[in-house]
Amino acid sequence: MIPDAMARKFELDFITQVPAEYRNLKMGGLDTPLKATITVYYPSRRQDLDCALVYDLLQKSGVVANDRYIIEHHEFAEVDAKNPRVEVTIEEL
Repeated sequence: MIPDAMARKFELDFITQVPAEYRNLKMGGLDTPLKATITVYYPSRRQDLDCALVYDLLQKSGVVANDRYIIEHHEFAEVDAKNPRVEVTIEEL
């Protein structure tokens, strides 16, 4: 399935903004279980983001070895019209 233009832009922006020290970190290697906390700050309540895309991008950018190792998920939605963003915390369990 080809993602729509907004999803492609989100993907590019996400990967570009992952700090260098977290790229290719490969958390979850050797089958280490992980916990993810994701807070999405939307510009309004009219939008939504499937956090599955965030998990895929964490893997694509090398932050996690494989998103299947994220076995605990905490997802939150907030509104920040002036500074929409996604904040992610990954922890080993």
